Amino acid sequence: MGFLDPSTLEVSHVSAVTITTTLPIAVTQRFRILVEAMIDRLDQAIEPIRRRLDDGLRQTNPDALLAGARPTVLTKAAEDFEPRSKRTRYPTRQTLYWDQTAISAE
Repeated sequence: MGFLDPSTLEVSHVSAVTITTTLPIAVTQRFRILVEAMIDRLDQAIEPIRRRLDDGLRQTNPDALLAGARPTVLTKAAEDFEPRSKRTRYPTRQTLYWDQTAISAE
């Protein structure tokens, strides 16, 4: 964004602009309902498996659990993260979503 000197109309300063937007409230509410429904269904689907694993672990000798194979955990520093795609440094467009129900007439 360029800022003009009001008296000369010459560019006095140039700066990058950052615009953030959130989802409209109605979309957010519907998404929350969807996520809650999916969590409920997933909980129902995995309950028999969770119960079998719980029963099996409770019946296993603790020494056998400690002697078993352990997972390999790989760690990396956050600065080593490389995304698969890169976006342009300065976006050329921004879509804004408006929700009229969020605007109060009062």
